[in-house]
Amino acid sequence: MKIKARNSAGVRSKSVAATDSGSTVIDQHALEKDVLEQRLLATAGERPEEKDRTSGAFSGGVVVLLLLLMLQLLYLYREQAVEIDFIASVSRSLGYTPPQIRHPEMIGLTNRVFTHVEGQEGLYRLQLGVMNHTSHRQPFPLIEVSLTDAQGVTRARNRFHALDYLSPAVVRDQMTPDEEYVVSFAMKSSASDISGFMLDFF
Repeated sequence: MKIKARNSAGVRSKSVAATDSGSTVIDQHALEKDVLEQRLLATAGERPEEKDRTSGAFSGGVVVLLLLLMLQLLYLYREQAVEIDFIASVSRSLGYTPPQIRHPEMIGLTNRVFTHVEGQEGLYRLQLGVMNHTSHRQPFPLIEVSLTDAQGVTRARNRFHALDYLSPAVVRDQMTPDEEYVVSFAMKSSASDISGFMLDFF
């Protein structure tokens, strides 16, 4: 199909070929070449702000990936003393309360004294030496005490929070690794044959 085409300056484009009759026809190969050249020129002339946006997006993506990697490493090694101290310091710097990591199964007894309080019917006193055997600091535990009779049957049970057996100043701190803490509390039972106790830490 023949069409007439002339640019505004009166000069034929490279993609237009003249015929003997004065009409012109479209040269498809030349037209495609012109389009490709225009695209290359447009790319080469990309505005600086567009390049800055592309570079900024790439840098932001790298930072996010590094943060995700760091968080993953902190999670994997969250029970290590160095990692726990790092998380605590970052939390404090951001104005948050550091997370409390509990390992009650790592709290051991260094000594225990169980006595009947003289002159007080059914009242018993328990004194314990407890120690944190982890490599990091952890909160003082909730202690459950069960009083048992001669047959090992539980006759009384009570739970003691840290504030029940420590002063508020000490509770605000945490158990330092391998340091002994002496705590004591009293329990009452209506049974007359109490002979022992059992402990659980939570």
